[in-house]
Amino acid sequence: TEQLKKAKKKSYMYVLNNGSLVKLASPEIATIKILGEGDSENVIGLNGLPYADQHWDFNTTNDLFLINLQNGKSTKIANEVKLENEVLYSSPSGNTVVWYSKADTAWFGNDTKISKRLTKEKTFSDVADDDHPDLPNSYGFVGWEGETPIVNDKYDIWKLNFYQPNAKTKLTNGRKNGFVYRYVKTDIEEKS
Repeated sequence: TEQLKKAKKKSYMYVLNNGSLVKLASPEIATIKILGEGDSENVIGLNGLPYADQHWDFNTTNDLFLINLQNGKSTKIANEVKLENEVLYSSPSGNTVVWYSKADTAWFGNDTKISKRLTKEKTFSDVADDDHPDLPNSYGFVGWEGETPIVNDKYDIWKLNFYQPNAKTKLTNGRKNGFVYRYVKTDIEEKS
């Protein structure tokens, strides 16, 4: 098939570890996302091959894998995820990663040990304002405070709590008055 021909022409990522090559990508896990500032012990791999026949869908579907850079061992951390623009957000240390699942209209996260759903409310997606034949997007990812992800809903900015998803913190109070709050990064040197 055409997809097989393309796969045979791809190059795959390896990392040099103590004089040995450790394979990170493969025909199954063809996309690798670097975590942190490139100094994490892990990377995230995306495998969309099982869903390649879903060509009618606007959003690609992937299984997510945590891949150890020391030995190349991959561990599946999420199934059938429809990432928003195939983007994952890694904490500066690379120890935590979050993503928005369009199909679930929710934020999820992984701390290299366990994956969790971080939001349940649909207020973090534009489902109410969405008027096109696609799954709703999020209102955006703001950045990190240590290992704590910060995201937007339609009006406000929120700190999510990875270890207690119901204990998220609203940092602004825009919904009450219909004001929209967003963080604007003005320092180009700032790390999120």
